[in-house]
Amino acid sequence: MSSENTNTLDQFDFSLEETWPQNLSRVKAHLESIDCACAKILFDNIALLLSDDVSARRNFNQKVFDAINAAAEIEIGAGIE
Repeated sequence: MSSENTNTLDQFDFSLEETWPQNLSRVKAHLESIDCACAKILFDNIALLLSDDVSARRNFNQKVFDAINAAAEIEIGAGIE
């Protein structure tokens, strides 16, 4: 892929040479550079999302989904494209 088609803000590659905590630290920094507020929400809940508690993960995912839908409806209502 040519560098002109590459948007570094949208890319993240996990490294097989790094540990899970190292990769997680790098992805956190990467996401913070794109959207600090969303990265905070994700990493404030990372233990829950990595847990075996399917119900809690489903609840978290539903709340994120609801927030995205609400934001989309506001944009549609305001005529934002």
